[in-house]
Amino acid sequence: MLQLSWCANYKAYGANRMYQDDPDLFYNQPELVATDDFIAMDSAAWFFETVVTDTTGQFGLTTNAINGQIECSGESSETAMKRYEIFVALANAVGMSGYSESGCYN
Repeated sequence: MLQLSWCANYKAYGANRMYQDDPDLFYNQPELVATDDFIAMDSAAWFFETVVTDTTGQFGLTTNAINGQIECSGESSETAMKRYEIFVALANAVGMSGYSESGCYN
């Protein structure tokens, strides 16, 4: 699962889901995203459905949507490359295919 980053994502997720009728619930209590299994999975799915929205299989587009300014340019691109290596290892372990590295630093 993916844990949300950046305040704007916590606010948008909360406004979209309206848990406990509070649009700022996750902005004010971000630890809920990390400690509640349902919320962790739901927020990850929400992020991919509303922010990433990639159907091309370009793994780098996910990294770009999450941390593009930090990881997809300059010296920090090594972090994105390492992230892709980990993804490939996990994808191979479960027999997944149809993805590419494109979309971030290349």
